[in-house]
Amino acid sequence: MTSDAPDYTLLSDVNITGTEIMVAMDLQGATIAMPIDVQGATIALPVDIQGQTINLDVNIVASTVTIDVNISAQTVDVKIYTPSGRWVVGSELLTAEAYSYGTTVASGSEVELISLTGRGRIKQIGFYFERVNPGTDVYTDIYLRVYVDGETSPSISLRPLDVDRLNGYLLIINLMYGINRVTYASDDYVSTAQASSPEGALTCMRRIFVDSGSVFAGGYVRLNAEFTSSASIKVYNKGTSDTKAYVILLYGEYL
Repeated sequence: MTSDAPDYTLLSDVNITGTEIMVAMDLQGATIAMPIDVQGATIALPVDIQGQTINLDVNIVASTVTIDVNISAQTVDVKIYTPSGRWVVGSELLTAEAYSYGTTVASGSEVELISLTGRGRIKQIGFYFERVNPGTDVYTDIYLRVYVDGETSPSISLRPLDVDRLNGYLLIINLMYGINRVTYASDDYVSTAQASSPEGALTCMRRIFVDSGSVFAGGYVRLNAEFTSSASIKVYNKGTSDTKAYVILLYGEYL
């Protein structure tokens, strides 16, 4: 076969087992369908394709593979899948936001605040929870939950207590020991964080120690959690009184 051969259609089924193979191809003016099933082999496969429409399905089992691809003046969609079935993400193209302010979350209920579709990455979530009446401690009873790709159980479920733990229990220690706190009323104090972790922190809280309840709590958490088809941000109220939830989300979009 020479490089000036006439136009042709080439069907090449190759099944290679337990060997070393080098296949070099220079294809010009051809439509190629080339399924390759390689098992237990070391393969060097240089392919030089110019001005072609190519469908290249490669199924590689139990092999170590290095693939060098040089593509010029082509429109190409390449997806690399991990063993979990999710594809590898390259980079973010845009950061967008979504938010829900003042949503009531009744006692014992879980409410969806933000729903995203498509492919992306949750970068950071800012939150503020405030109980309506005594009976709910927003520090321990309110859960920020993240579901990705249709999950029925959340990938992430964090209370303000857990976010404060990421920051070394800074807010609760401030309130307990009178560090950077303001007296709101008898046995009722408000504190704000003077320092915080870049990954997440509880930044403000009002707590009444008589009933061991926090009236409000605000903070943020940086997740960098990827999703391939959908993401849902929900809040669960474990307490016995309603709570108002305020959430803002920054997320990366992909092609």
